[in-house]
Formats: sequence, structure tokens, C-alpha cells
Amino acid sequence: MPVCTGTNTCKQQGRQIRWICLHPICSNFKELCDECHKNHLQFHQKYKVENEPEPNNTIVTFDDQKNTVEKILLRVREDLKFFKDRASSEIQNMENTELPINNIVKELQEIRRMINQEFDHFIEQLVDDYEKPIKDKIKDVYNEIQTKITETDDFISKLNSVDQLETIKLTSIIDIPYQTSFQKARLEQLFDERTTKKFEGVIDDDVVLRFLGSFQQELKNLIYIPSEKNELKKKLMVQKKQRAPLNSKKNWLFYFEPNTKNFYYVDTSKTNPQITKIVLDNISFNIYYGNRSILASDDNIYLIGGYDQKNINSENEEQYKSVYLLDLDQKTLKKVSSLLTLRHSFGLCCFQNYLYIIGGYNYQEGSLAKCEKISLQKVNQHNAIPISNLLQKTSHASVCSWQDKIIVKFGGIQFDSNSTDQRNQSKTPRILAESLFEFYFPDLDQWIQMPQLNQCVSQSFLSTIIEVNDQIYIFGGLDENLQLLKKCTKIQQYNLMKLDIEVINQPDLANKSYSICQPIFRELDNQAFKVFYLSYETNDYKNQRVQPVLRSLIV
Repeated sequence: MPVCTGTNTCKQQGRQIRWICLHPICSNFKELCDECHKNHLQFHQKYKVENEPEPNNTIVTFDDQKNTVEKILLRVREDLKFFKDRASSEIQNMENTELPINNIVKELQEIRRMINQEFDHFIEQLVDDYEKPIKDKIKDVYNEIQTKITETDDFISKLNSVDQLETIKLTSIIDIPYQTSFQKARLEQLFDERTTKKFEGVIDDDVVLRFLGSFQQELKNLIYIPSEKNELKKKLMVQKKQRAPLNSKKNWLFYFEPNTKNFYYVDTSKTNPQITKIVLDNISFNIYYGNRSILASDDNIYLIGGYDQKNINSENEEQYKSVYLLDLDQKTLKKVSSLLTLRHSFGLCCFQNYLYIIGGYNYQEGSLAKCEKISLQKVNQHNAIPISNLLQKTSHASVCSWQDKIIVKFGGIQFDSNSTDQRNQSKTPRILAESLFEFYFPDLDQWIQMPQLNQCVSQSFLSTIIEVNDQIYIFGGLDENLQLLKKCTKIQQYNLMKLDIEVINQPDLANKSYSICQPIFRELDNQAFKVFYLSYETNDYKNQRVQPVLRSLIV
């Protein structure tokens, strides 16, 4: 009898199941084909907890597990045959005995109970063998945290005492020469290692001096009087601001204008920022309708997707799958990769050195559930990788990453896909009211819907979405009647991986708008944040020649 139920093919690859993972962090006995088995081993190696069982010991072959269960069943069949023969004999001799049939039934019921008990024990033992090391490790970590909390509380209580503060001050003064000499000795040892050994990394004289000077300064800070501390803090803040590259692209809002060669950007670090146009003279084509662009973590701007709706066909669609890198010095776009699926009006975000392309629309399939990702580390190798589909086909959605752990898809629309040619989008789109939120977990390659959030926000598409200070802000967009919105919502997280989150309404925007451009934010001196975005303030969302307006929002 096979261990798994249903079909014996895996859900990801559709291939024959050969392996079963019994690891405790997998929510169930995970069934794997040979290809999934390789990926799953890498997953466990990447997220391995100290002292947890090796994944090679927790992933067993389907056949081995099947043989184990069949051995138990064989023993059960032998017991059943014995009692079946006995029952037949008793029934045949019933005329000559006073033994009632009820006793035989009771014995058979007891056999059934023992069979169930044996299987329960087998499964429980299987799970316990692999959960115990993890539970013990979690308990050790918990005890260690409790110890640290107690030590911290003791230290805080000492800081409330003037005498203790004086002791700390004197100890710091006495300790400076010792710590300095110790660090010098350690650095001399590192110099010696550098000359006698080969190792990764370079320690030059500047690094050493900065390290030593920083260490001495930190010790001296412990004994500065309050006024000197405040002065030092102000100097550090000034230095931090001076180090920030105000002319960096990270201060830019930008977009590519369809059916032209124009690139527009605005530098929000300037006192009076203005939108600047640059004509990309060295490209041989006009920018496509429905494109999306992004400033990625490698500090490059990428232009992705879109196509010429009037001239697209199966023979030329490959050219519209191109992924381009913007080269402003040469005023050109360099092709660096290609999409797997033709699409426009998709969601786009950067997450863990990948560009994620979510949903969208094309003329053959209508609204799309297909998603893919492109590695920024191998961006020149045409290395688009498919990931799990959205649970609902979606175009014109808003997408962002959250705490570098998950991807959030909000809103979007769905066009009728009954027609064989999807160039005509004149029908009113349907907003995905039942699937406004979908969360993507990269480690599991899985999307989940969040229906509990649907009633807390406005049903919309082309809203602006951004993560600020570990919280998600969603504002603006278009409703099902193509009316502009100005509602603003914050999603507060308390424990993101446990999905312990709350939706909190914020003050409305001053101007109704939607947006298709990547927003940015900057921290202000009063610990507030200022979000900058390019606002489209007309409901003609298909006309991408409309010029946006620079807007900002304090959150």
C-alpha cells in the first residue's frame, strides 16, 4: 500500500514520486520526484538549524517507506488469518458449544484496535525521531534568551544607580590602555598572517587604522560628559548625511514613455526637483506599450516587457520579451536577458538579487497567472526561471517585497479571455475582489491568498505600494468604475512569518491618483518618512503618454 494518497506524481514537475521528506519543518510528509528531491535538499541545507537531523537522514525513498508499511501489513494479515480460521472453526462447532458469537466479535474488534494502535505508534515514532533534536535546540535557545534577558535587566537596574555609573566610568578609563594594546597585538598577528599565509580578503593599512581609531573612539564615548556626547552625535549625523550620495539613482523617480525613445527622471534630492527628459538616440526601436521599469539592488535601471499592440504576432513576439539595462552615458538600452512569457502591464519588484515578474497580460492568453524571476548575478545569461503561478490571473497589479522575506501582490484586474484574439481590451475589466492580496513565499515557491484582508481595503488596481520601516503602505489607484481613488492604508506587521498583521486606515491623499512607477522614500529628521511617487491623475490608464506629476506623502 503506497504511503501517499491520490496520484503518484509530484505537484511541481508532474513526475513519478521517488522520495518522501519526513523532516519536522515540512508541514506534512512531502512527496518528491528526483528533480524536486535535489532542490529540496538544497532548501534544507540553506536553512539548517544547529543539531537538526541531516536532510539525507530525513528524506527516504518512496519504495523504502512503502516496504516498511508493507512489513507491518504482512504481520497484520497473518494475525487476521489466524483469527479468521479460529472464527470459522468456532462457528462450525457452535452447535456443540455455548461460546456466544459476541466473544468472537469482541476479539476481532480488539485486533482492529491493536492494528490501529500499532500504525499510530509507527507514525508517532517516525515524527518524534526527527522532531526531538529540533525541540531540544529550540528549548536551549529559549533558555539562553531568558538568561540574556535577566542579565540585561540586571544591567539596566545597575545603570539606575549613580554609584554603579561611576564604577562603569572608572572601569572604562582604566580599560582603555589594555584594550588598545590588545587590539594592537591582534592586528600585528593579522599582519603576520597576511605575509605568511594566503587567505580571502585583504587587510591594508587604511583598514587597520580605521579599525583601531574606531575602537578607541567608542571607548572614549563611554566617558564623555552629556554635552560632548550630544555634540559628537550631531557631528556623526552630519558625516552620515555627507556620505549619502544625493545624486545617486536611489533618489530618482523615472519612467520610459511608450512609442518614443524618451526616458524621464526626477532627482528628489534636489531643492526644487524637476522632471528631466533624456532621448535615447542610440536605440533602434520605440519603447513598447505596457512596459515596466525598476531600479534594482545592483543600482541599475532595467526596462522589461511590453509590446506593440498593433503589430504583434507569433513571428515577431520574441523581440518583445527582451530585458534591457539602461546605459545613460551611451544613451542606449542594452539587452541582458529575455522573458519566458510575452506580457505587458505586469507587477515588478526586486527581491534577494532577483527581478520578479508577476502576472500581466498578452494578446493570446488574456490576463496571466504566470510568474518568473531573473537573477541579477547572472543577468547576461538569458536565465529567466519560472516560479509558481498566481492563484488568480492578474494584470495591472501592484507588487513589492516585505522585510526581504515575502512578496506582496495587491489588487489587479482580469480581462475576459474567451476571445481568440486578445488585442481588444475595450470591455470593462473585472477587479479581483475575492483575491486582492496574494503573498509569495520564495523558499516554498508558493502563493497564498489573504481573504481576511480583502474587506479592509478598497478594491482597486494600479495602486502605489511600498514598504517603509517594515510596514506596507498602499494608496491611490482606480476602482471598478475607473474612478481615481485617494484612500491610503497601512499594513502593520507584528510577526510577518506567522502572518500576524493588521490593516490600519491612514489619512486620505491630497490628490486622487494611480501610478505605474516605482516609488521611493526618505527618512526625515523627526523619525518620520517621506514617500515620493509619480502620480497619474487621469482615469485613462491605457494612455501611457500622459505626463505624471511628482507628489509626496508623509507617513
